[in-house]
Amino acid sequence: MDEFEFSAFDTLGFELHQFETDVRKVVLINHELTLEGIDKAAAIVVNRLGLTDESQRSVATYIKGQYDEYRRAATNLALVGLVSRFHHWLTGLANRIRGTAKETFDKSISKEIGFLNSCLPRSPYTYSNFKKWVDVRDSIIHADAKASWMYSGQPRNIESRFKRSDSIGIDIVKGDELNFTEDDLKEAFGGMFEAVRWYEHQVEEWEKANRGTQILIVGKFRIPQ
Repeated sequence: MDEFEFSAFDTLGFELHQFETDVRKVVLINHELTLEGIDKAAAIVVNRLGLTDESQRSVATYIKGQYDEYRRAATNLALVGLVSRFHHWLTGLANRIRGTAKETFDKSISKEIGFLNSCLPRSPYTYSNFKKWVDVRDSIIHADAKASWMYSGQPRNIESRFKRSDSIGIDIVKGDELNFTEDDLKEAFGGMFEAVRWYEHQVEEWEKANRGTQILIVGKFRIPQ
């Protein structure tokens, strides 16, 4: 398998942003290695078949389909991890404005973006920019990767472009399954990466304007005495 590329988010030779390093280490490299292992396992099983007649070729096609399901599951879990790290970073940035006395880690992504936007003028982002990925995350966690489900008595849906267009077996209803691809994962990473960079820069400017120049001490920003 080729290296999992994120060329759309190339840092042009400069040092990687900490969010990118974090997500690569916690999510993306693990995802890449998992896909590589799935491909190798599928190849071993298929190569054991002679593929000399139609029945063997049919079995090989079925086996490849099963391993494709494993790939989808790996990508789904990678998206869950990505959204979790995005949420973590938003909370960290929001807490830099709140101050240590009001630190909180129980706000949703929607609330954290709303809070940041209330403090930082002219934000190009709203929660609607990220809702599609949060919905996919929730589908995976709460609804076994279904395209629509009920949660706390309310209907939930994923965007139509993330709905599966095929069906496997009689137990899967066409169009009722999530189909979040590797390209979709790259798009989500890029969108969240750019947002974190923007918010981080704006928070730094907010800190300068409201608290003066700060220095980084043991992972947290402090005002020099």
